[in-house]
Amino acid sequence: MSKAGLVCSATMGLVFAFAASEASAAVTPQQAARMDGVARYAVVQSFCVKIGFQVDESAASAAYDALVNDPRFVGMTRAELDATFDSSIQRVGAVFSRDSKAAASKAGSLDARPVIEAFFRRIDAVCLEASTDPVFSRAFKAASPEVRGATRTALVGDLMAKGGQASWQTPVMRARADLLYITGACSARLPRQDVERYSALVDKAATEKERAYYSDSLRDGLDAASELGFDDGQCRRLTATYSAAVTF
Repeated sequence: MSKAGLVCSATMGLVFAFAASEASAAVTPQQAARMDGVARYAVVQSFCVKIGFQVDESAASAAYDALVNDPRFVGMTRAELDATFDSSIQRVGAVFSRDSKAAASKAGSLDARPVIEAFFRRIDAVCLEASTDPVFSRAFKAASPEVRGATRTALVGDLMAKGGQASWQTPVMRARADLLYITGACSARLPRQDVERYSALVDKAATEKERAYYSDSLRDGLDAASELGFDDGQCRRLTATYSAAVTF
């Protein structure tokens, strides 16, 4: 993995490749959490572009270089910083590689759409967090929720055996589902009244099919919570961004 480019390439088959690296020196939980977040940005970078984000690779490289000035990494040499990043890439990359292969393997089945949508929704959440990150926001610029939702729907269709199917999901439905996903992923970090308010969107469904879509989105977020590992600040920023696109 090249730190200079902060780039991880991926094939349309959704299979990531990662280089092995030496184990990093002992790090604190705070350092590991921050570097895991940076690794997530790197792993999904190419997919961020596919779903409508603009990514400036030189700015991403500069943001990575600036981590040496992060108070959490004071006293860590550049070599130790790079080793910690490599360790995070292997750990985070393994998770995304597993999930991407699982999504791809579903492409020809009848239940493909919700599985692949959940994968791309997770990508969208990480990319959006990068676009609000105090350091990496200079490198990741988000398109509107409508553009990202439509792009994700098109990508899902491309990966399904019956490509070209029209989606019954409207922009309003997708915006609600996105917020419900983040509500699930951040349920342990958000005030209880916010979780209850956002979760109540499930009851806005006009049909059982729509209700299932919302319920599945909330459950997918809950299932992904530990792997995404968003902190309090990240959850506040994400829910603020996603809720702004929702009609309650």
